[in-house]
Amino acid sequence: MTRDAIEQHKGNILVVDDIPANLHLLVTMLRQQGYEVRAAVNGHLAISGAKTILPDLILLDIMMPEMDGYEVCQQLKANEKTQEIPVIFLSALDDTVDKVKAFEVGGVDYISKPFQKEEVFARIENQLHLRSLQKRVTEKNQQLQKFNANLKQLHRLNTTSYQNLEELCNDYLQTGCQMLEVPTGIVSRIENQCYTLQAFQSEIPELPTPQKFDLEDTHCALVLQSKKTIAYAGADNELKPQTIYIGTPIWVNESIYGILSFFRTDPCASPPGERCRDRAFASQEIDIIELMAQSLGKWIATHQAEIERQRAEEETQLLLTVTQAISQAPDFISALEDALAHVCEASGWSYGEAWIPSADRSMLECSPAWYWNCSDLDDARAAALKEFRDRSLQLTFTPNEGLLGRVWMNGEPAYLANITTESYSEFNRNDLAQASGMKSALAIPIVAPPVASARKRVPGKVLAILMFLLLESSQTRPHPQEERLAELASAVATQLGTIMQQKQVEAEQRAIFSAMTDLVIVKDRSGRCLKVAPTKTPQNWAISALEITGKTLHELFPADIADRLVASIEQTLETRETTNLEYNVRMSDREMWLEATISPLSENTVIWVGRDISDRKRSELALRIANQKSESLLLNILPRKIAEQLKQTRGAIAEQFDDVTILFADIVDFTPLSAQMSPIELVNLLNQIFSTFDKLAEHYGLEKIKTIGDAYMVVGGLPDPMPNHASAIADMALAMRLAIIKFQPERIKELRNGQPLQIRIGINTGSVVAGVIGMRKFIYDLWGDTVNVASRMESQGEAGRIQITQETYERLNDSYSFEKRGLISVKGRGEMTTYWLAGKKD
Repeated sequence: MTRDAIEQHKGNILVVDDIPANLHLLVTMLRQQGYEVRAAVNGHLAISGAKTILPDLILLDIMMPEMDGYEVCQQLKANEKTQEIPVIFLSALDDTVDKVKAFEVGGVDYISKPFQKEEVFARIENQLHLRSLQKRVTEKNQQLQKFNANLKQLHRLNTTSYQNLEELCNDYLQTGCQMLEVPTGIVSRIENQCYTLQAFQSEIPELPTPQKFDLEDTHCALVLQSKKTIAYAGADNELKPQTIYIGTPIWVNESIYGILSFFRTDPCASPPGERCRDRAFASQEIDIIELMAQSLGKWIATHQAEIERQRAEEETQLLLTVTQAISQAPDFISALEDALAHVCEASGWSYGEAWIPSADRSMLECSPAWYWNCSDLDDARAAALKEFRDRSLQLTFTPNEGLLGRVWMNGEPAYLANITTESYSEFNRNDLAQASGMKSALAIPIVAPPVASARKRVPGKVLAILMFLLLESSQTRPHPQEERLAELASAVATQLGTIMQQKQVEAEQRAIFSAMTDLVIVKDRSGRCLKVAPTKTPQNWAISALEITGKTLHELFPADIADRLVASIEQTLETRETTNLEYNVRMSDREMWLEATISPLSENTVIWVGRDISDRKRSELALRIANQKSESLLLNILPRKIAEQLKQTRGAIAEQFDDVTILFADIVDFTPLSAQMSPIELVNLLNQIFSTFDKLAEHYGLEKIKTIGDAYMVVGGLPDPMPNHASAIADMALAMRLAIIKFQPERIKELRNGQPLQIRIGINTGSVVAGVIGMRKFIYDLWGDTVNVASRMESQGEAGRIQITQETYERLNDSYSFEKRGLISVKGRGEMTTYWLAGKKD
């Protein structure tokens, strides 16, 4: 039987007795039962043997020469190494005093001689079972302590700010190696079955990073294949029996970015004196490493997102700059020049030129617009580039001829990595490009937006082609064949096409909108203008019928607005009923609101009457804003319900409320305090305190009535009934007292000689009359004896305490704690029983 099996079922017992016959009997008897037994004939040998190999249990005779069993037990219990070993005393002494002493010195049980075997076995089994449970609890505690320590380390990792991925990985790997007691940790990057060391932590000679390996030659292949954590130790792995390894995937955006792994190979690489792992990984350790991988993945995802955000910001800024430049350009050629310059300067291209279709669209011609950066060129190359430019001005390209003709026809960008090796038919200036040091080329079409109609979507025409070239020696930017740069240039070209088209549309829109007060037009089902009626429109509606006749709404308006207008025409023709709609259009100088009345004329035509309603819309908006401000101001003065009544009714508003609770609060010793403060300081102090109270009133659903000097009044149960008004007021009172305790500015402590700021609070429940009286400067107020008594509760209270009446006490007694104050004399009411509100019951 192995040691593991013995410990699982039986145990290691040390038997101590100075009588050989007794010792032999016990040893033989226990061994027959499957126990591992050692013998000692005196106390000294027993102590030495217990320290050398810790037994699971000691059977100890009391009556022995030189050192009796009591002294042996005391020494065992005094030693940190042996103090947890359970001791069962064996003795012919059966006196109660002897047994008590046995337990006092640390024994766990007592067996009297002569003994019965069954009794001995039962007591031994019981103590060994207890010992086993104790070991398990100890091991669990140790595991939990280690897990807790690891969690703290993980929290430290999660809350540490790192400058870069290398710093992050080094800290994670060093921490992971310490947690797992292994010498080596690796963060790897997995791409296309290629394993790249991204960070490396080890006591063995350091490997340079990054290094690339075939994934199949690493421990990580199984992790990637299973997409989960893989852990093994020693014999758990048939292929690598001397390796202890744990690896878990690092997930970034729902895909495996790489592997976080820790391992040890024989011989142990840990420095002398440090622990070297030789056991399997516990579930808590696996959990910690998986949490570390998750944290790494989140940081990497965030880092990647930040890089993408920065790239997007750069691209957006470039698009914005180009858009602004070409929008302000006076003509098409100037817009092309601005686009070439901004794209080259932003993305590192050395040279740019533009090609545009001829008037009859039979060929491409070189535009006057071009850009070059000659800072990296010597005189010879600069002269060659100038010759390249002169040759370009002399060339034309027919559809599908060379690189430019092909891009013109298919409307898609094209990239040449090395123009010097291209054929003459593909790039007929490669000799001059080589002489000037140009190598890479990118051709991007500027395409007008597609034209949408009711039936189909017609692709936009190519307005121009931008050609970019890069010096072979240019290292100012990443290589232009990178997808991001191609996308960036394409996005600029797309934006340029849109704006060029918009310039044409805006010109037509301005011509139309300049006269659109009441414009009558006949349109067909697709929104095409068939006829402009010769109406006497105001001067700003003056327009030539030729400018819009024959054009569709999609040629005159942005696509989203045009789609909506065409849908309204369709609705009018289908229902044969007049349709009214309003829409707005952003012009270069202003936003216009238009109103259209569309009436059916025939089966496929409508009469369109348009009107400029921009002034009306602005007036409506101004009126709406004014009403909102007025409403907001009124609601800040009066409850919503009362404000609504006041708007509907002239004269006084009064209403009886039979069941409400009122709270008055006053700052203690405020008058002498105010005499020491400037008016501004005083107002700021009250504003801070009362603003806090206002938030509490809103939180508890209560109605603030007013403030008078340093007094604050709030009520629950009106103007809208509130079943729990008494408890809500009580909760607010407790919260106010706590808020004042926390609110102790240094300035106040200085003025009050270190004494804290305090308030008195009084509460009463009963009926009141509430309403608004007078003609100016409205205020919502309360009247009645309930109000007066609540005020007396405050004024006759004590600093820092909340005094309530009998009526309120009866509402709150079941849920709150109170201290009875007793009878006090209240002005106008005589003697009244009051209470101090202490807090809420648990």
